[in-house]
Amino acid sequence: MVQKVILDSNIIIDIYNGIEKTWKEVQRIGITNLCISVITYSEAIYGAANKTDRTKWKKHLEKYSILHINQHIGNLFTGLMDKYALSHNLMIPDALIAATAIYYKIPLYTENKKDFEFIPNLVLYKNILLDI
Repeated sequence: MVQKVILDSNIIIDIYNGIEKTWKEVQRIGITNLCISVITYSEAIYGAANKTDRTKWKKHLEKYSILHINQHIGNLFTGLMDKYALSHNLMIPDALIAATAIYYKIPLYTENKKDFEFIPNLVLYKNILLDI
């Protein structure tokens, strides 16, 4: 049985751009098991080139369950920033996405493992087809 998975922004971009290896894996996981952080949603909307592109992104993002930030996620986030911003150059969006994944106890599917692999209690999703 496939569990719920939080998609990082780079995975969303790969899906939107039709990258075959990513598309096959998310199909295997199943649309009902795919989640995104409100941060990932916001990054995609922010990156839209114009209103038409933004409308396309919003329609694409409606497919996923959006996980919002609460006080517990905020507390996890500030702890991660305090511990890893200087030592590992942890960026604010990545810390918020990681805190969301930790709080909900859902693996994070990302192509950028180096941005997250040092965070304890964060489970990174392994792409079974590619072993990433």
